[in-house]
Amino acid sequence: MQITILPKDYIITMTDFTLDTYYSDFILRALRVQNTSNEPMEIEEISFTVKKSGQVIKKYSYDSELLKFWIPRWNKKIQISDDHQRAALIGTREFWDYNSLAECTILKPGEEIGLRNEYFHIVFNELLDELLIRIKYSQDGIECIESKKIDLVKYENKNKYIFPVKGTWQVQGNFDCLVGHRWRHADEFAFDLIKLDGDNRLLVDESRKEEDYPCYGEEVYAIADGVVVQVYEEMKECTFGMSPEEEKKIEDIHGYWPVITGNIVAIKHEGGEYSQYDHLVYHSVNLNVGDKVKQGQVIGRVGNTGMSGGPHLHFELTSGFDDEARSFPCFFTNIKNQFGNPIDITTEEYTIVNAE
Repeated sequence: MQITILPKDYIITMTDFTLDTYYSDFILRALRVQNTSNEPMEIEEISFTVKKSGQVIKKYSYDSELLKFWIPRWNKKIQISDDHQRAALIGTREFWDYNSLAECTILKPGEEIGLRNEYFHIVFNELLDELLIRIKYSQDGIECIESKKIDLVKYENKNKYIFPVKGTWQVQGNFDCLVGHRWRHADEFAFDLIKLDGDNRLLVDESRKEEDYPCYGEEVYAIADGVVVQVYEEMKECTFGMSPEEEKKIEDIHGYWPVITGNIVAIKHEGGEYSQYDHLVYHSVNLNVGDKVKQGQVIGRVGNTGMSGGPHLHFELTSGFDDEARSFPCFFTNIKNQFGNPIDITTEEYTIVNAE
């Protein structure tokens, strides 16, 4: 048997501290269990054990009956036909062999099962540091166990960053919103920034022009010194979205991702971290690949280009600017919450933040 997981090296766990209690919040992006032997085997249990300094803190499992229920559903969930989307969703273009998926707990030689996005949210008085995946199976009447472990890491940025906009904004698609960006490996810790109107409401009205939205045209700032590694600014605003024909034309000329990101700037910072700013206003960038930028330099304006339901800034920090890049949480030195208290990251969806 062979067990393969994603991420391969470590899992980033997000945390918050309240009343002497921590929570550890993390995702196992993908699991692949293969029968690499010459004989059939039956999977009896898949278990997940979370530890702190070797001490078991929590364990849960899928027994045989649950596996019979879940395996056909997992098979549907892991089948992603588009290479770009597969890379963005799990972090690699090739992982499962879709022609060898088993439909039940019995794996013939060469068959496999897999799952995607196993989510953990565990409350304990210390930060957890290890996840153990354990597969119990039987073969030729003999009960066997195979296991794999991976470290849980509280990520620390390589640089000191400032917020990419100034003033008061609402954060949407935060990491605690599982139906937002978090379900994609490439966007796990990305977030969107919008401004509320004078009545503290989100303006959603297709009859309005981009200029009617409070955040439209706001300046966007480089979060730290760096070098520009990607620029695209040829897409015009699209209040009502693009037609398939328009999308195809852009993809043929500029590639797959501008259809999603719209006008974009990506900056490489020290330590191998990259900041990315999406959906910018048409021709608002005025930068070229290779340009050096300083922290706080204006690099564009908030727009409504690409796959955007309304004017907003999509921001993320990653390990690169290709579709297999890993998302990192980004901590800031200059933001406060709605109560005026300094914070370095938002831990809740719809948090109001102010950046000076």
